[in-house]
Amino acid sequence: MSLEVLNRILNSLGIYLDEYERKELYENLVRDFGIIGKYDECMELEKLYNDEFYRRKIEEYIKKYLERKSLIAI
Repeated sequence: MSLEVLNRILNSLGIYLDEYERKELYENLVRDFGIIGKYDECMELEKLYNDEFYRRKIEEYIKKYLERKSLIAI
């Protein structure tokens, strides 16, 4: 399932979201990082997350996204 990678990322950050919020975050994340519609979005997201540069960018993106949604305070 595509959300498995996002779930691992969120768990590593200590962030727990309900199913609706996870799906919404995932849809925005893959769109904004340009991997939406790729053959295997999940594998692409994992590949990006394994790269140190993109890992920082993805983590920053998630934190800012959740901060804008008022789901976490940074």
